Amino acid sequence: MAATTPAIPSGVFDAVDRAAVEWRAGRLPVDQLPVRDWLPQEWVRFLDRQPAELEDAKLAELRAQFHLGADGNAEIARSWLALVVRTAFEPAYLDLERYLLSTGRYKLVVGLYRDLARTETGLELGRAIYAKARSGYHTIIREAVERLLQPVTSAGKDAGRSESSQKGG
Repeated sequence: MAATTPAIPSGVFDAVDRAAVEWRAGRLPVDQLPVRDWLPQEWVRFLDRQPAELEDAKLAELRAQFHLGADGNAEIARSWLALVVRTAFEPAYLDLERYLLSTGRYKLVVGLYRDLARTETGLELGRAIYAKARSGYHTIIREAVERLLQPVTSAGKDAGRSESSQKGG
């Protein structure tokens, strides 16, 4: 590390991780999650650490309590929508579509399509959304997404796809 790199205190996400565990276990109600002063990085950490097996009821309460969707901070929305894809939370698929239709940053878009391409159900959804969004993307994004969404040939399967990585898939 460069000598000018600032030291990052250890344990900076410990409180976020504890809150996530307590909330998932039902010991901390959603309205008591200590999010008031969370920075976007803390939200991203909280959302990215949620398991694919998270129940729809938990996702619904998060969505309702914090108005999670396609709007607001783009990084938080991306993490929320990655969780939506990972858990196959269909009530938020319209938010996913809206986000992918209105966002053009490579790092925010391609990862969501990669996640969608991991299951047949996600792949179908990804292709449907991409058909609408394609014209709004830069050529580099189009090429990356098209590689992810192309049909699997008999010569081999795409390494990024895994049927067991998503419920219902």
